Amino acid sequence: MEHVHVYSNKTLLILSDGVVFEEQLHLYLLDLDNTILDTARISAPYCDGIFHLSSDSTANTCHFLFIGNGLWHITILDRYQWRRPFSEPYGVHRQWGWRQAFSVSYNNMK
Repeated sequence: MEHVHVYSNKTLLILSDGVVFEEQLHLYLLDLDNTILDTARISAPYCDGIFHLSSDSTANTCHFLFIGNGLWHITILDRYQWRRPFSEPYGVHRQWGWRQAFSVSYNNMK
């Protein structure tokens, strides 16, 4: 377990595999009954991601460094929002679907 972020009545779990050169982050958003509301995975082939939580996280947003030369942002949404499949940053993998309970974005710092 890398990080737990609680917002309102939701809990975001950020888990890693700990496999060198194939590191992955697994994101799970749970409600009060531990029902999974949304999931995603951040990974890229042959990348050694090192998770580092940023100190500027807010109530509903978690900022961290992982793979790439930028800052990742996970925003917990107050309610489900429409999601266009395949519209997320490179390395973000989700099951097919049209809605999301959290959004993932990436800002390159170069």
